[in-house]
Amino acid sequence: MTGITTAGNVTKMVDKHKKNNDVKILRDNPKQVVGIIGGGIFGILTALEVAKKGYSVIIFEKEKDVITGASLVNHCRVHMGYHYPRDKKTVTQSLKAKTPFENFFGKSIVRKINNYYMVAKEGSMTDHRDFLSFCKKTNLPHKISWPSGLKISKEKIAVSVKVPEKVFDANRKRDFLLKKISREKNITLLTDAEVVDIKKSNDGFVVSHGLGENKKITNCTALVNATYSAINHINNLLGLPLQTFQYELCELPVALAPWKGTGWMIMDGPFFSAMPFGYSKNHLFYDVELSVLERTIGKTPNFKFGIDYYDTKKRRLERFNKYKEKWKYWIGEIKGCRYLYSMYTTRVVLPKVEKTDMRPTIIKELMPGFWQIFSGKVTTSVPGSIEISNKIDRFLKRKS
Repeated sequence: MTGITTAGNVTKMVDKHKKNNDVKILRDNPKQVVGIIGGGIFGILTALEVAKKGYSVIIFEKEKDVITGASLVNHCRVHMGYHYPRDKKTVTQSLKAKTPFENFFGKSIVRKINNYYMVAKEGSMTDHRDFLSFCKKTNLPHKISWPSGLKISKEKIAVSVKVPEKVFDANRKRDFLLKKISREKNITLLTDAEVVDIKKSNDGFVVSHGLGENKKITNCTALVNATYSAINHINNLLGLPLQTFQYELCELPVALAPWKGTGWMIMDGPFFSAMPFGYSKNHLFYDVELSVLERTIGKTPNFKFGIDYYDTKKRRLERFNKYKEKWKYWIGEIKGCRYLYSMYTTRVVLPKVEKTDMRPTIIKELMPGFWQIFSGKVTTSVPGSIEISNKIDRFLKRKS
């Protein structure tokens, strides 16, 4: 995958826990082991919360590193709900998660940022008066203001508001979480450990992971499916009913922009946004029409082409030029933006929710001792991990 930035100490920290995939149970009671399938932000935070309660935790991550998928490849907003005026539940979840997320990640939060939301005069699914009313009703702070240092085509914009919504630095966030894991004796992190089979047992679950000579078997009393785009794949191993999702193969171009410290979004329709990429000087671009390379609805993400097809120099530049051609009528400085690289991920959303664009985080116990996390917004990972760890704790106490 071209352009995925990596922190220099990630491999070192992962190796410290991996120990050649030998699973070492560190708790006095080896019968109560919690397995977390998926090393994204929801999986890592859940592992930390469960470990706090004294249980041994094993994280199974199929990739070589953790936090490389959608946990890294997103706009890194500390969501407050501004661009979900059509779904109150997503706004409520975002607002409740904001402060816990900011407090937990501390220095990973980029607090000095000028952030703007603009509503187009034409083509928006939300009228600018309705948007201002929505902000007022939900107590979302906003001030009518135009971005400085940007040549906005004001004749195309009905309203522009400055908001206190922050962003986080994805690489600092990953470093921070890996350090937290390295200090936690109750957590064993396994990378290159794809879960290939799960069997129900009297004591819980028998998890087979790894391939070939590296294949291992681990007994877990409880399991959490935190695999995001592979939710159905893992559930299928247990013979559970599969859910229908909308899968989107997304590209986020990273570019060097002439403006600094400013994020902006034109909403609510076939528009676009550019956000600072953490503490770097670069910006993440997103376009509702151009950034989704493929979209499919079903039980699995059956895309026509894989990332390798799209990730060629010629195709990347052709797509970025389409961004510039489309955006130039709205943002004068787009002509001065220089393409750097692209990041890719598979985004998973509920199907047929175009009317509301809802993005909820949903935690379900699909069978005794087996939970699934359907993640909506990254920021809900902090309260979500606390919620699921409490559920696991109650389950294990009843079982013991």
